[in-house]
Amino acid sequence: MKKLLTLVFAMVLLVAAAPITEAKATNAAESVNALAQKQKRDKQEERRRDDRYERDRYRQNSRYNQDRRYRQNRRNNQYNRNDNRGTQFDYQTRYVRQGYRLYKEVYRVKYLPNGKIQTKLISRTRVR
Repeated sequence: MKKLLTLVFAMVLLVAAAPITEAKATNAAESVNALAQKQKRDKQEERRRDDRYERDRYRQNSRYNQDRRYRQNRRNNQYNRNDNRGTQFDYQTRYVRQGYRLYKEVYRVKYLPNGKIQTKLISRTRVR
C-alpha cells in the first residue's frame, strides 16, 4: 500500500510540475520579447524626437536630419587614420610676436577633397 501511495504521489507531482515549468518558459520568452519591443520603441522615439526638434514647418530639413546623423557618426571617426586616407597634409611654420615675446607656431594644413582647407595649430614654442 505504501508503494502504491508513493507511486501515485510521485505521478501527481510530475503532472503538476510540467505546467509550472512550461509557464516559466513562456514567461521568460515573453520577457525577452517585451525587452526587444521596448528597445525598438526607444529607438523609434529617439528618431522621432530628432525629427521633431530639427525640422521646420514645411519639412525642408528632413534631408538635414539625415545629414546630421551622418555627421555625428563621422565626427567619431575624424581622428581615425583609415578615415583620413587620401587627404593631403602640409606643415607651415610662422613667427608671431605678442608684445615683447616671439613665438614659433607650427600649423598643420589639411587639404580636403571638396576643396576646403582646414588648419590646426600643432605647437607654439617661445623663441625670445
